[in-house]
Amino acid sequence: MNEDNPAKNTPARDVADELAMERRAQDKLDVVRKWFAKADNDIRTAEFSLGMESAPYEIICFHAQQCAEKYLKGLLVFHDTDFSKTHIIAVLISMCAKLYPSIKAELSGAEALSVYAVESRYPVDMDDTTTENAAVEAISMAKKVSRAVLSRLEGKV
Repeated sequence: MNEDNPAKNTPARDVADELAMERRAQDKLDVVRKWFAKADNDIRTAEFSLGMESAPYEIICFHAQQCAEKYLKGLLVFHDTDFSKTHIIAVLISMCAKLYPSIKAELSGAEALSVYAVESRYPVDMDDTTTENAAVEAISMAKKVSRAVLSRLEGKV
């Protein structure tokens, strides 16, 4: 009991605290869902672009990388895990592996997507040899990341 301020220990205060906690939890879920919605838009853009004539394969790979990155970051947000501003998929997977050890092996190879985070966006870094096969593989890997994350949050988001 708080003898200095008895109002802090009233049933009404407990209800208010509980409601505030519920609101924070709901806000966090909203943020996680927004990460996932942005990721889904990236993969939709990648898939749509793949069907274009003279498809921009490096841009498709960029969107696939962004999808994977956003799903991993959404998982970290769900678990209140802070992360630095990074596009390096291996770093994000390692952070997620602290929560779910099996995710590291499950997403083996996904770290290859990191090269598309920056290099595909700037002409000086752009390698115009990105192939259709690379774009298809990048999309496949991004979907693998999304499935891995969503399977761990099934029924929670």
